[in-house]
Amino acid sequence: MDKVDRLGWTVGFAREYRGMKLGFRADRTEALEVLRELIEPLQTHESNAEEVDYLYSYRGGRQRGKFRDYHLLYQSARKVVRTLDAAELQAALELEVNLLLGMTAPDTVCLRAGSVLRGGRALLVLGGEGQGTSTLLAALHGAGATRLTDSFVLLDAHSGRMLSHGQPEVGAVFSTGFTPSRRFRPRRLASGEAALCLFGAAPAASVQAERLLPAVARFSRLIPVFKGDRSRVEAAARLILREFDKLYL
Repeated sequence: MDKVDRLGWTVGFAREYRGMKLGFRADRTEALEVLRELIEPLQTHESNAEEVDYLYSYRGGRQRGKFRDYHLLYQSARKVVRTLDAAELQAALELEVNLLLGMTAPDTVCLRAGSVLRGGRALLVLGGEGQGTSTLLAALHGAGATRLTDSFVLLDAHSGRMLSHGQPEVGAVFSTGFTPSRRFRPRRLASGEAALCLFGAAPAASVQAERLLPAVARFSRLIPVFKGDRSRVEAAARLILREFDKLYL
């Protein structure tokens, strides 16, 4: 940690989120404003805490003549990301905070899922790496939904509502992967199957099963969960939105 502390942090701020104190520091004011923008969707609260539970440190990449410095993000002494791509930095910080809160906050559940907004309700898309989830989210956006998150969602463990983007109610969950030449026929899961499906999408499942199982069982009774593989992403997006609309029209 001493090596990280010597990198020259000059500005910082603290936030409180669901009982945890988060600290953010940077090497200059412009970089600190980047951090403020990145965490804005979490709807954190101002904090005057001098000591925090988790500390994030960010050195912003700058252009120096023909060369550009790397963006560097640390969580305590651990290097989270070193990149020239600002979008990769944003994704890394979003992932870090979502995983941290989903695994430590007692009333929060983190799911590996993207999300869109449709008719005031959130639609979650579960899918593993390499299954075309980002492509499907883009297709849902193109078909009329509003894109919210790409990789992870945080849910209130009691109500099942999202904890960012205005805390919308979750209207449905679709678990889907890519299978060549497969016609998309999503099947609504029974509550037991739905609970197992949601549990499998929780990064903390292997270490906090006792805490997560009651929450996902509750979600499975509140939220319709569908499952089915697909090939043609545009057709799948239209069908998903049609099924979603049937639930609430």
